[in-house]
Amino acid sequence: MQPTVYDILPFSDARDALRALWHEAFGDDDVFINTFFDIFSCTDKVHTLYAGGHLAAMLYALPMTILKDGTPLSAAYIYAVATAREYRGRGYMRRLMAHTEEKLRASGAEVAFLLPASAELRAAYARLGYGNCSRRCEEVFLALPHRNGEYSFTTIDEPQRLAAFWDCRLRARGTAVIHSSALLEMNFFNCLTQGGGVFAACRGDEICAAAFAVCEGNVPVVLDCMACSAGAEHFLLSEICRRYNVGGCRRFVAGCGGPHCMAKVLRSASDAANPLPRDIAISLMLDK
Repeated sequence: MQPTVYDILPFSDARDALRALWHEAFGDDDVFINTFFDIFSCTDKVHTLYAGGHLAAMLYALPMTILKDGTPLSAAYIYAVATAREYRGRGYMRRLMAHTEEKLRASGAEVAFLLPASAELRAAYARLGYGNCSRRCEEVFLALPHRNGEYSFTTIDEPQRLAAFWDCRLRARGTAVIHSSALLEMNFFNCLTQGGGVFAACRGDEICAAAFAVCEGNVPVVLDCMACSAGAEHFLLSEICRRYNVGGCRRFVAGCGGPHCMAKVLRSASDAANPLPRDIAISLMLDK
């Protein structure tokens, strides 16, 4: 029996099967999964393949925008790609990926990108035509004494307060992924549930630096940090260390180091003369 691909499901009927496959593939708890479902309204973003009436594979295509030298490109972030254990090795995911890319192309999306979780997956996606498009490295930040007069340290509780600042700093990079409001909201939740939060250095009511952080073994890990100046960034990172009573923290930095995200241009060959840059600034993509 040939497997069947569905783009739009009666989501309430499929929710339990999607949750079960997510559990099997990634080990996330129901709170994370249900929050993702609620934030992204997944009815029109999940693509699935059924075999014999059973869910065999799934993926989510989350709408995004890539800014290339100031020009916006419609894109999709391919997330939570999974095949049920008993259906692996049959080429189902290759078929589902090809189907999803064709649907995205028809809808006007120009780029699909994803974040492989392992070198093995990176090699598999390379065989499907995806290439490295961003770099990221991990650094250690050591907190040093600073003057606490210009900025105040605060916790940001609402994504809306951060959205304009984050968007402005991303656009200043020239070539970057512009985060949707839904992705920012999901990253807020992700940080809070991993013992971290979203922190800012402010001058009055103005945000001068912001950082998304989680906590691993009582050590803060900064997933991404945006700042208007080196001084604001240093103040913020130092205050995060102070909050956790440690002398330093780990942080991820976009634009240097080893390969990070991968991308595939969805335009036809005749429209692809202007390829996607291989060094887009991407760092905050629901890293867990």
